[in-house]
Amino acid sequence: GLKDCVGMNSQARVLFVGYNADHTCVCVGTATGFAVFACDPLARRFGREFGRGVGIVEVLGRTNVAALVGGGADPLCPETRVALWDDRQARTVAEAECRTPVRAVRLLRDRLVVVTDMAVWIYSLPAFELVRRIATTNNPRGVCAVSCGERQLLVCLGDKPGQVRLEGLNVQLSRLLTVHESSVVCAALSADGSRLATASDKGTLIRVWATQTGASVGEVRRGSDHAMIYSISFWDGEQLQRQRQPPSLITLTSDKGTCHVFSLGCDII
Repeated sequence: GLKDCVGMNSQARVLFVGYNADHTCVCVGTATGFAVFACDPLARRFGREFGRGVGIVEVLGRTNVAALVGGGADPLCPETRVALWDDRQARTVAEAECRTPVRAVRLLRDRLVVVTDMAVWIYSLPAFELVRRIATTNNPRGVCAVSCGERQLLVCLGDKPGQVRLEGLNVQLSRLLTVHESSVVCAALSADGSRLATASDKGTLIRVWATQTGASVGEVRRGSDHAMIYSISFWDGEQLQRQRQPPSLITLTSDKGTCHVFSLGCDII
């Protein structure tokens, strides 16, 4: 597998796999450490074997700075703590402590977003000062996404099941949307922040929204049977981004062991 090809401990249990906020890297956390891989071309960038578990990894773009949260039976640090690791210095340079376990982390150039069960905490960087707390409904899956383009947006759960909240990080925007009748389990923003996609715990429909207006711009059907949606991603493409056009494709994975790819004209390809 991937661990064998890039020198990770092939015996260590994988605890986390995910893209970073701008989708330039894939981050892997294991029961003994972590590693970060560039996506294009696929290559290992850096990593560490601590001999202790890392349950969440989020790297800042293509830098050597990563946010780490402990995980597994022998965690590197408590699951209530986010450690900002500078791999060039080979040390933790800052920490944020929460009262409850951290469920997700997003790292931007000037913001650190930390998701816990009932709130989202936004810290300024490099000062590492808490600038905002957003209350949410119960969020054990850590549903949260950010866009990294000119319009930096945050989406998280709202006050009630079926709601999401859109907040501008560098623009004036604050909007509460009712997107499903049942609990939202997955959400994604396009790179330019123009589109939002959401899925509920039913796992049958993925709905797409315009962030500027909050209006529905379409939906795609994964199937008619129940499924747990694990991830949703937009494909923007460099040419579309240069032309400031909305994304053309959306992909999703689920517990059905499949990956679906849809055009945003609602046709599966």
